[in-house]
Amino acid sequence: LDLYNELDVQVLAGDGPVELQLAGEGAATLPCDESNLILRVAQEFFRERGVGRWPRMKLACLNRIPLARGLGSSAATRVRGVMVGQMLVDQGFQLEELCSRATRGEGSADNVAACTHGGLVSALVESSSIHVLRCPVHPCWKVVVAIPPFPLETERARQALPGQVSLQDAVFNAAHLPWLLRGLAEGRGELVALGCQDRLHQSYRQALIPGMSAVFQGALKAGASACYLSGAGSTLAAWVDGRSCDPEQVARAMELAWSPYTSCRTRVLSVLAEGASCQLVGG
Repeated sequence: LDLYNELDVQVLAGDGPVELQLAGEGAATLPCDESNLILRVAQEFFRERGVGRWPRMKLACLNRIPLARGLGSSAATRVRGVMVGQMLVDQGFQLEELCSRATRGEGSADNVAACTHGGLVSALVESSSIHVLRCPVHPCWKVVVAIPPFPLETERARQALPGQVSLQDAVFNAAHLPWLLRGLAEGRGELVALGCQDRLHQSYRQALIPGMSAVFQGALKAGASACYLSGAGSTLAAWVDGRSCDPEQVARAMELAWSPYTSCRTRVLSVLAEGASCQLVGG
């Protein structure tokens, strides 16, 4: 989605510590020293390439992706860390290595592959290889996200899931997935509505997100094709066909539906085909 974090890296002359400046999401709570995840990932890259000492640098980090809200902030941070290493050591970045290295630390490839490759992707880890399959998305689609003030750590959200699911529920989700992909590709809201039905995780996590059902209903009544839990939460998101429905109206409806339970901020986002990118300036 077109919700990007940015990182500007300046290599300075002489010796000295790495300076890290943070702005935006998490700026008041994230560390500004070498314990920051971006620097830890970059340092690991340097070590694996046999570089014992990195240059004196100034890094300016602008975070737009909220933390612990099911929008992939951790994956985006790890990707930036690997990119710092690649740009400084290799003078450029290699997409497959970027995806592989960031996934190794993240623990799963789904958010990382979307971040590195852009658009809608399916990521499959098999042995030590990561396979990324791009899936088309019709340009009519907008994604409305409603972001509450409270975080939901992924580990806590995972603990809400059962250790086993029934065969019927597993088959249900597998059978509905192709309809979702077809609907997103062709711009058909009725197929997206059918394909977004779920029996594997949303009902178990609903207790962790007060008002979730009300927000779902509010988005649908306002014209959204489907509403769903973004990642592990706590963000709630809706697919909206911009040809027949005003995404801003859906955003207002989601805010109103959530207001008896909590506040939220909303964004209308687009699906972009381009993922992580970087530019090297100067010599």
